Amino acid sequence: MTRRKTGAADDSRSGAAPIAGREVRIGSDLTIYTVAEWKETLLSELEGSPALAIDLSDVSELDTAGLQLLLFTGREAQRTGKTLTLLSPSSAVMQLLQLCNVGSQLTVQRAPTPGAGG
Repeated sequence: MTRRKTGAADDSRSGAAPIAGREVRIGSDLTIYTVAEWKETLLSELEGSPALAIDLSDVSELDTAGLQLLLFTGREAQRTGKTLTLLSPSSAVMQLLQLCNVGSQLTVQRAPTPGAGG
């Protein structure tokens, strides 16, 4: 598990403005086998900050338990007046978000396409 706390989440990958708050990088699969551990981490980070960014670029496997955790964290952020952003989701993450038609329920900030000018 990789966790990076910052005063402003560094999202230099997308060229977007930094997100004020904290960033957590999930450097493993987000499945039924890991969600209990991640739930504790994500909710703790969300509690201590006005915004939370979750870097999902290295997630190679996401199952429905992982998806439920992301949706739950998003609802908790909304309930408490905070912001949750999913940063650079991997293709596995995007595929499940689209398959389950839940992309509109979460704020997703994709990485720029290589070679795209800015």
